Amino acid sequence: MLKANERTDSIKSRLLILFKAFATDTTHPGLTGSDAHKLHVREFGSKSPIWSVRARLTTLVNEGKLIKTSKKKIGPQGEPEHYYKLRKL
Repeated sequence: MLKANERTDSIKSRLLILFKAFATDTTHPGLTGSDAHKLHVREFGSKSPIWSVRARLTTLVNEGKLIKTSKKKIGPQGEPEHYYKLRKL
């Protein structure tokens, strides 16, 4: 069984893979937390809860790997969600 920090690193690594695969086009707005969660479940068979994915998105922003944009869309719970994009190096 994976330890908590190994699961966190695993989710972060997979999220970066998803952003590189699905959100690299400059015309693409990026991915929201719910978009990233749906892809994480679909592509990796993950059972991680959405709050865990959102927490890893925040960590990736704090590490300078993602950017939280000002663009938003209404999410599944009817609340606005920010889009995230890969930071260009």
